[in-house]
Amino acid sequence: MIMRDTVYSDCLDLMHKLMTYRHESIHSELMRVRDRYSMLHLDVLILIYHFAKICSGAIVEIGAFVGGATIAAAFGIRDSGQNKRLIAIEPGGSVKHKRLGTRNILRDLERNLTRERVRDLVTLIKGQSFKPETISAMRQALGSDEAALLILDADAAKRRDIDCYRDKLIDGAWMVIDDCYGADDNEKITPSRADVDALVDAGLLEPLGFYGWSTFVGRWRGQAPIVNDLNRKQRAQDCPPYHPRTSIRFSLVGRVTPCAPLDFLRSDNEMDHAIRRGDEEAVKIFA
Repeated sequence: MIMRDTVYSDCLDLMHKLMTYRHESIHSELMRVRDRYSMLHLDVLILIYHFAKICSGAIVEIGAFVGGATIAAAFGIRDSGQNKRLIAIEPGGSVKHKRLGTRNILRDLERNLTRERVRDLVTLIKGQSFKPETISAMRQALGSDEAALLILDADAAKRRDIDCYRDKLIDGAWMVIDDCYGADDNEKITPSRADVDALVDAGLLEPLGFYGWSTFVGRWRGQAPIVNDLNRKQRAQDCPPYHPRTSIRFSLVGRVTPCAPLDFLRSDNEMDHAIRRGDEEAVKIFA
């Protein structure tokens, strides 16, 4: 009961932080970053900025693309006034996209970090996250530090990447995992969501909601015991029923209760943002 109330409080706190940041100058700064460099929703970039600013530890990003989330995290480090390691892993390649298409991801990533004056804050590792040489390079870059924020926005193998680096995560590390919700034509959604749900069910990942187009936000609880069948039965008794379509749980007094799976904490004005920016892919998701 105490844990459930704590999660509920954390969920509301994140929503309140988003409202607060909308009235600060960083909001317009990150809006510009989003328009130039990122497919993530603005609210997700704000949360990445917030986590990077407040966390006590290193930040690891898997799937930097052309730098949107990397820049948001670097801005958070900048505004924290603290020295924190930011390690971004990106294999490179090319992507066809109406707004952010590129023939050379790594070239554009380097250029964008330099343009935003954060290149010196980022340790860039070029390679696939699960390759032994990449894992070795990341561990060498981290040294004795541990990661307090993990950003996953690569392929659909979320569990694979987490397993590669889980021993370097502090308990309570913030987790931002993209491609966990959305239209069926996104082939990454189903396996990504299955990986996240399995970690939540195992008690390893604490869900704090879905934000933006498709991004899961939570906290790592790697020291938590695996949830066995008895634990599941107890949780079923503790948590009131939920709607099978939305997975929203309601208590008898009408309060939304954050028991996994958690689909209800989605940021507002998403369709409006998509229409105003002409983001056809995002509009298609909500159509």
